[in-house]
Amino acid sequence: MKRIEYLILFCVIFIIAKTSLAWSRYYPDSAVVIGKSYYDFATGEVGGNRVSIRDNKGWIHVVYSTGWGCNYADSTEIYYVFSINNGIDWSGPINVSRTDSACSVEPSLTVDSENHLHCVWKQFVTDTTIPTQGYYDLFYSNYNGIIWSEPLNISNLHSVSNTGDYSSLVIDSNDNPHVVFDVPNAKGDWDIFYISYNGTTWSEPYNISNDNYDSAFPCLTIDSGDTLHLVWRKRITNRPVMYSKYDGISWSTPRVISDSLMGSVPCIITDSQDRIHVIFGGGEIYYTTCEDGLWSYPVNISNTDSGSYGANISCDKFDNLYVVWEEKVDIFYDIYYIIFDGCSWTEVVNLTQDTVHSISAKLGYPVSPNGVDLVWTSDPSRNTLNIIYMKLALIQQTIEDEQNMKSRVKLLQTEPNPFSCFTDIRYQMIDTESGLFSVQIKVYDITGREVIELLNSYQPIGEHSVRWEGRDSQGRKAISGVYFVRLQVGEFYDVNRLLLVKK
Repeated sequence: MKRIEYLILFCVIFIIAKTSLAWSRYYPDSAVVIGKSYYDFATGEVGGNRVSIRDNKGWIHVVYSTGWGCNYADSTEIYYVFSINNGIDWSGPINVSRTDSACSVEPSLTVDSENHLHCVWKQFVTDTTIPTQGYYDLFYSNYNGIIWSEPLNISNLHSVSNTGDYSSLVIDSNDNPHVVFDVPNAKGDWDIFYISYNGTTWSEPYNISNDNYDSAFPCLTIDSGDTLHLVWRKRITNRPVMYSKYDGISWSTPRVISDSLMGSVPCIITDSQDRIHVIFGGGEIYYTTCEDGLWSYPVNISNTDSGSYGANISCDKFDNLYVVWEEKVDIFYDIYYIIFDGCSWTEVVNLTQDTVHSISAKLGYPVSPNGVDLVWTSDPSRNTLNIIYMKLALIQQTIEDEQNMKSRVKLLQTEPNPFSCFTDIRYQMIDTESGLFSVQIKVYDITGREVIELLNSYQPIGEHSVRWEGRDSQGRKAISGVYFVRLQVGEFYDVNRLLLVKK
């Protein structure tokens, strides 16, 4: 009876699904529902924010909004979910914003070298002097692996407009966050502001654009030397895409990198060589790159007549680029996908091909050898929307590398499982050039907290086993429930599920 109860508990906490690794086709039924929302732009209205991040253990972290002032929503909050086994199982939602605000939307997420998460979002704040009125500010919280910190107002500019406060967030080599966001000024124009954290305090907002035009939809990236690179759209004739960089001392004079395309909303990323890649567009999606200070002529990579919006970009360690956007097909929107291998762009692929709206697509970062993470909002035509996760395959070269490694590193069947006293965790490593592996085996509970490290040493090729006696790192007996054992070999890993049932 206890075994059945714990299995039921597991099914309640986790959403179970399988993802496809096929290269040539992607199917809607390979997607996983990881959350619910009442807001069609739950993962962000524009392409510049990140909502999906992988840490250095390979865990996937996602944030999204549950609504925007919906009177039929339970709350309007920023929620967080995670997966420790490559998108197969997902945690239940955790409330990051923890407020009764009528508006907590447009989240941005990043992770530092200690695997601590950093999140910013736009939030409505009631004016205590005039209860019927309020304003919008940018809020911040971080996660240390145990708890999210108390949300902090880091902008304090008190915008009265419900537009604006679109943000973009990066982390530097000292694990300090940097944020850009747009805010309407008193004249009705928007400006781009920058703030950062020095390990002790947040800086005062600095106006980067500071002109008499609407400057909005900022997107930020950072290179290996901690130089910040920023793009945004200016709303004047042709709506040019602007660029500026910050060397730690001052921001460079903004320059136009494209001025011939209407409705441009940009997204930027740097690759392993610190080359800059930018995509933008509203109607068509365009790509440009900067190397040695020279920007290439924008190339149309969508080439459609139906309408392409909200583009988002990511890259892998081989500097292959991955781009998604929402495309209007008949009366619905689908998620479109294209890849650049450094020489040419692949043909555009429709990832969803369904009869509901699929919008606000966001790629994970960084792209790992285990696949490309994609998150989007599905079917805004109904009151309750789905937050969808799908893992996409890498280009062929990377797939072969991954499959070759996975065929040589594998967790075998754990026996017994379920168990009450102990279980033997078997694993296999075969056929490598060195014949020696750096192996780490850890056990985690269902909240993602580390229970115990069972092994951290070099192991020869062959089949091995390590025993877990159901205790934590302090020797205390673990409670009954579901656990995960994780085998890590280099940047590749395998995960198995364990069920501890005490007699």
